[in-house]
Amino acid sequence: MSEQPVAANSKNAQAIRARVLAECRRTYGAVADDLTIQSWVSLVLGRLLTEQTRVTQFVHVLAMRDIREIANRHVSSEAA
Repeated sequence: MSEQPVAANSKNAQAIRARVLAECRRTYGAVADDLTIQSWVSLVLGRLLTEQTRVTQFVHVLAMRDIREIANRHVSSEAA
């Protein structure tokens, strides 16, 4: 487990972004367009991956939890 700070554009951060984006596209592709999904991923990972982030093992899980909440609000607002 790495204890080094994560730069937003590091290879590790890029790998996390790619993983979260792929999972979001599979999960929410039917309810949101790709641009919306990309904005959710950017928003959430911008909050989670900061210069102070040292342990990244579970960032994708935390990101998916936050994105699920955003997607649920998106679907609710579309239905209203």
